[in-house]
Amino acid sequence: MITIVTSFLKKTPPSLKLFTFFFMILSSIYFIYNIYNIDKIHSKYDTILNETYSVARRFSSFYNNTNTITLNKGQYLFNGVSVVVNTHTNAKILSTGMNELGKKINQLTDNNIPDYHYLTATVKLSPIL
Repeated sequence: MITIVTSFLKKTPPSLKLFTFFFMILSSIYFIYNIYNIDKIHSKYDTILNETYSVARRFSSFYNNTNTITLNKGQYLFNGVSVVVNTHTNAKILSTGMNELGKKINQLTDNNIPDYHYLTATVKLSPIL
């Protein structure tokens, strides 16, 4: 087995040996770099995820403080947010809160969330008592 490897190494061109050597060195350096930085990436990811979750939790305050209107069956557009109503009902206008939520989440995620202006919300609400 050793003679086969030795004869193979003698027959390979020097440029292939050099390429393999540098490829192994660079791969090892890249692997060590990733091991060293994985904790930094993980903590940054956790921070962004926790901040996004915290902002999303605050959406309930927008829901509780918004106006209620009576809507017939159909599709409506409120401040850039499309709403589909399946039955005649009282509904809350959530577009202001959704737009604010989208702005805050985009600030946290460096605009890596799809455009919130084209968000379509399909709602089937029971009458508010």
